[in-house]
Amino acid sequence: MAIPVAFSTLTEQQRRMSAAENLFALFRSMQALPDAELVERDDLSFHWAPYTNSMFHGAWRPRLTRESADRTIAETIAWYRARSTPLIFWFID
Repeated sequence: MAIPVAFSTLTEQQRRMSAAENLFALFRSMQALPDAELVERDDLSFHWAPYTNSMFHGAWRPRLTRESADRTIAETIAWYRARSTPLIFWFID
């Protein structure tokens, strides 16, 4: 399959950012599902929908500091536990 010309003019870093943003758009779209939740913050974004596949339970776009990482991870795990979610998809870009 040929790469579209516009995409082929991007730098490697721009391609990676484009791919990540495309994935984040998919995660954001899950908020349209019934009973789904989406949280977007400066340090981390995450989504949840009432389905068993871990793709519907994801944390993504982390921008954590050494000082905040443990606390933010613990808070995120607690948020999912409150929704009885046994498995979380963590996307680290």
